[in-house]
Amino acid sequence: MDFKRLKEAVFYRLSHRKYERGGLSAEELSSISEAFGEVKPLYSDIRTELKLVTKRDISSLMPWLPEDAVAIFSEEKDGYLENVGFMLEQVDLLLQSLGIGACWVGLARVKNNSLIPAGMSYVILLSIGRTKESMREGASGFKRKALSDISDSADPRLEPARLAPSSVNSQPWYFALCEGGYHVYKRNLVRTKGLARMNTIDVGIALACLYVCHPESFSAVKYEGAPELDGMTYITTVSL
Repeated sequence: MDFKRLKEAVFYRLSHRKYERGGLSAEELSSISEAFGEVKPLYSDIRTELKLVTKRDISSLMPWLPEDAVAIFSEEKDGYLENVGFMLEQVDLLLQSLGIGACWVGLARVKNNSLIPAGMSYVILLSIGRTKESMREGASGFKRKALSDISDSADPRLEPARLAPSSVNSQPWYFALCEGGYHVYKRNLVRTKGLARMNTIDVGIALACLYVCHPESFSAVKYEGAPELDGMTYITTVSL
């Protein structure tokens, strides 16, 4: 992947919900599919698969869905939700760096069961298409929490995570400084199972934004003895 372009996309990406009619070309779809092989997982021991799907394969109440989408499937094991967010956000940034609109779609499912790989489950969708909307002009166009609200450190390297997209813009991630990096937590903002699940994916999305900005030094490892923080759930520990 061209990490320079992906890093730039972190600072202008937009969740697109206005698309031109007609799907992407066969050539564009082929290039996107080929790029799936370059997507890095957060945890290499979790089996996943990215697939291009069409609107006909999807069940959703969203009237604005374009003709094409990227679905991600995963085996369900510890860490799979943040792993999914980490992987699919790389696709999001890649597409937006190429001028292709994209948007995370939580309220959708793949209705064609033959598309679901054996031993895996459908997790979430990224709508993709030619967009009618312009990208943001820079970080000033984002409505996000202050860095002090998402971390106990004023580390400018965390800015990409601050700008990351999240379900209903909840920004549930929190970075606690530790030796060699940061313990990463999810704020327990909601009690409903569905939104709590989405917020775990959101943390993976924020970590992907950090990864593309620090591809050579980024790493993530789960620790058994990470400190507990009130109102938060430990996710992983990252080094930048």
